[in-house]
Amino acid sequence: NTVMNTWAKSQDPNKAQKAHGILCQLTSHHHNTNVKPNTISYNSVMNACAYSTGPREERMNVILPILISVMEELTQSDHCQPNSVSYGTFLKACANLIPPSSSITRNKLVREVFRRCCEDGYVNGFV
Repeated sequence: NTVMNTWAKSQDPNKAQKAHGILCQLTSHHHNTNVKPNTISYNSVMNACAYSTGPREERMNVILPILISVMEELTQSDHCQPNSVSYGTFLKACANLIPPSSSITRNKLVREVFRRCCEDGYVNGFV
C-alpha cells in the first residue's frame, strides 16, 4: 500500500498506470501468498487516477478505464469493499477526468456510483 500511495502522491505523469500495475501484481499473486490488496490498495490507485495530469484525451482513454476497472474490482471483491473514501475519491476522479462536454457519460457514471454509495450507507461529509 505504501508504494501505491507514494506513486499516487507523486508528480509522475504515469502514476496511475504504475500504481495500477502494483495492484494487478497483488491481485494476481494473492492466491499464492497471504498478501492481498485491501480497500486502501484500491483507494490509492483511484487517488492516482484522480490527480493524474497530462492531455485530457489520454486521461479519458487511459486513466478513466483504469479508474472504472479498479472500482468494479473493489465492489466485486470477496475480501474487501468500498468505503466513503473509495466513493469520494472515485467521484473526484470523475470530475477531474471527464470533461463537462461529456456530461451525459459523466452524469450517468456519477449517478450510478452515488446510488451505490447511498445503498451502502457511506454518504458523509467526504462524499
